[in-house]
Amino acid sequence: MGSNSSNSSSDINKLAKWTSDSECNCDDTIKKVYLIKLNDVPMMSSGLKVQADVGRVILGVVSAGVSENFLFKGHRATHDVIEARVKCKCEGCMKNGCLAKNGKICGSNPYYTLEYTKSGSSMKIGYYSKTLYEDEEYRPTNMNLNNLKEIYNLYEEVDGRNYSLSNFNCKDWAKKVYNRIKNDY
Repeated sequence: MGSNSSNSSSDINKLAKWTSDSECNCDDTIKKVYLIKLNDVPMMSSGLKVQADVGRVILGVVSAGVSENFLFKGHRATHDVIEARVKCKCEGCMKNGCLAKNGKICGSNPYYTLEYTKSGSSMKIGYYSKTLYEDEEYRPTNMNLNNLKEIYNLYEEVDGRNYSLSNFNCKDWAKKVYNRIKNDY
């Protein structure tokens, strides 16, 4: 659903087990985006999640379900991210970091993660290794890394000024970007 005031990006990184990745230096237009996933990762420890779930149930019973519809909007207490898988198809650009040798393609295969928190949006090289839910998956047929960066730039927000736990959070942002990718590619 999004970070709350007690959970920072570094907390999410620890709980969801952030794993940094690396990429080659080949041109982004040669790097094919072959898989896009809309994932939910943990934003609180299992003990705190149990407490939050119990509180949510009690609040739901006391408010006759009104809290679920208006406060939580059916969101889970998770952090929503977009994970992109990329494969470099370079056949030898001679740039530093290009892995193409002896007639083989570079083949660099990094993960990219796009996310939105109260600090703003980010596109990082790496992935969360602890995923709670894989909500959706899409396989674009003609998208390269440069295209993905162009879409991200349309929705980039460096300071999180529009972030709102109840009105516009990580789930809303991720779904908007994900749908744009599906519509364009």
